Amino acid sequence: MSMCGVLLLLLLSPLCKVFAAPGDGHLSGVPLEKDGSLNGNYVQETLFGGDREGDDNKLGLLFDMADRNKDKRLSERELQSWILTKTQEHMDESDAKVHVQFSTVDPDRDGFVTWTEFGSRYLEGQGLQEDEILNILHQNLSLIQDANVHKVLSEMWESWRDADENPTDGRLSEEEFSTFLHPEHSRTTLLHLARSILQNLDKDGDGKLNEDEFSRPTSGDYSSKEQEERAQEFRLVIDSNKDGHASASEMEEFLDPLNEHTALKEARHMIAVVDRDHDGFLERSELLAAGEYFTGSKFMDFLTHHEDL
Repeated sequence: MSMCGVLLLLLLSPLCKVFAAPGDGHLSGVPLEKDGSLNGNYVQETLFGGDREGDDNKLGLLFDMADRNKDKRLSERELQSWILTKTQEHMDESDAKVHVQFSTVDPDRDGFVTWTEFGSRYLEGQGLQEDEILNILHQNLSLIQDANVHKVLSEMWESWRDADENPTDGRLSEEEFSTFLHPEHSRTTLLHLARSILQNLDKDGDGKLNEDEFSRPTSGDYSSKEQEERAQEFRLVIDSNKDGHASASEMEEFLDPLNEHTALKEARHMIAVVDRDHDGFLERSELLAAGEYFTGSKFMDFLTHHEDL
């Protein structure tokens, strides 16, 4: 889940005015967080394509727009199409903002952002002095006394190193900076994330996940309800070939926001959850009756806003 404490901390930084830190663990429009926990806002992000509060009026509008053949019900394919459309719109919107965000942290306008330029802006927002900042960025992050600031900056540094490639030179081009801010948009980063999550959850070390490993990870305190949600996600969506295991490639497919097969499986899952008459379609009354599932209270807690609806 999103690290609320970290996000609140970032509100003190001038950087939060242009983007949320990639170290917060949250990947918008991706079903899993970086630590392997389920993204509690995934349904809302994929249906609305942005960070808007969902009420009955918006749900009704969503239904009308997604109902392409106007037969007063949503099929799996219509819901799949809507998910992919809103996800793509959200990604395009994020990409369009990168240039402005990049220029904010590239004061010398040389077309690259160094770790020192980026880290300095963040640490300035935490009230550190110039000499302290230089010592921290050039010598050792352990010099940071505030545990929260240390955690955020350390996670930022990991994300920075992941984005710094072709060439690996300690600075980011605008394209690399886009990957830094939005790792979910990069195929390479998604593969790294899939392998990392698999490695962290793989209890027996066989290089793949079974349902028990995914639904009951050793890290984290999950309730029986949350474990069942993870088990269903594994059975219905992640395990594509139904062999009882999830490989790195299946995990990557699951994490890819624009994967058509995953979008279709998620559409089926959403319909199955709220389809009261079990006809395989989602009717307006069923959508509105399950408003909490589609708009949940967490949906109101986002820090950025989009004008998708």
